[in-house]
Amino acid sequence: MKYLLFLWVAFAFVMTSCQDDPEFEITQNILFLVGDEGEGKTWKLVRAEIPVEVSGNPEKVIVDILDQEAFSCYKDDKFTFSLQDSLHINTGSQACNDLFYQQAVSNWQIDESTNEEPSLLVISRSKGNVTVNYELPLNQINKEIIISQLQVPVRQPIEIELNSVKATVFELDLTLFFESVNENSSGK
Repeated sequence: MKYLLFLWVAFAFVMTSCQDDPEFEITQNILFLVGDEGEGKTWKLVRAEIPVEVSGNPEKVIVDILDQEAFSCYKDDKFTFSLQDSLHINTGSQACNDLFYQQAVSNWQIDESTNEEPSLLVISRSKGNVTVNYELPLNQINKEIIISQLQVPVRQPIEIELNSVKATVFELDLTLFFESVNENSSGK
């Protein structure tokens, strides 16, 4: 009887401790990113929203910057993540930076969250001795969508046109929406 009670307590301890294990969450995020069997999964950026203040309007207006000419080149990019940390970027018909896109080596990793902050998807692009890291918070991720919210400073102000009204943006308070473009939700 004591042996059975000990086994039950040990089993309960193992089951409850595994539920809070950060490795489980990361593993789940990885499976969402690369597909259920790690076979590789393709994602497409479908929206890139920023809030814009327009004079005379008391509330901020949400603008999809992919509709702006300067950012439209990202509309048909596709990102394929594979389990071996490899990343293939298909720029589609219009590359934003042909030379860097065509010849850069890409990989990725997920950095575990240590507190209430979301985990980070870190994408590394290297060409020669230059490496650029992009850190995307995984605010929401599942088999069909990734939502990442981040702030990006800009070197020069960006002009955004909204219904014939121009606004100047000095920092991008972005919400990125990626959707899976695979045939089914497992990534096959």
